[in-house]
Amino acid sequence: MLRKSSFKLIALSVISLVLISGCSKSEKTSTASDAAATDKGRVCVILPDSASSPIWENVHRPVLNEGFTAAGYTTDIQNANGDTNKFATIGAQMLSSGCKLMLIVDLEGAGIQVATKAKAQGIPVIALDRPMLEADYFVSYDNFKIGDIQCQSVVDALIEQGKDVSK
Repeated sequence: MLRKSSFKLIALSVISLVLISGCSKSEKTSTASDAAATDKGRVCVILPDSASSPIWENVHRPVLNEGFTAAGYTTDIQNANGDTNKFATIGAQMLSSGCKLMLIVDLEGAGIQVATKAKAQGIPVIALDRPMLEADYFVSYDNFKIGDIQCQSVVDALIEQGKDVSK
């Protein structure tokens, strides 16, 4: 539950960055159906794996897809399944078929080369969860807040069991 709600905050941040970067003056007020009808371009997302971290497929993929689609973007979300060579291949294919924005969850450094190539093409790069110097932006969890929440849940559980937590 904590990871899902934290990720929604991250996805909202990512979507906010996309929306801010795409802001321009417009006389027409758009609606959600207008946004869906007007394709603003492709957002390319490379996820690192699915076997060791099912959250990438079960939470991240649907939330990112829903958010970017609602904002009027076409999404291309692929998973490298823990294979750095596949990660590079996915990145090359995405870049050759056109991306408006590249969102990368690095896999053992494979994202660095993809990010460098994307930036050389003028494509903004967002590193998600795993920092890369080559990215324009970095979005991640607030690890201190997560630690606070985890500690509080332990204290609450101990209190429920009648334990003295004042020591």
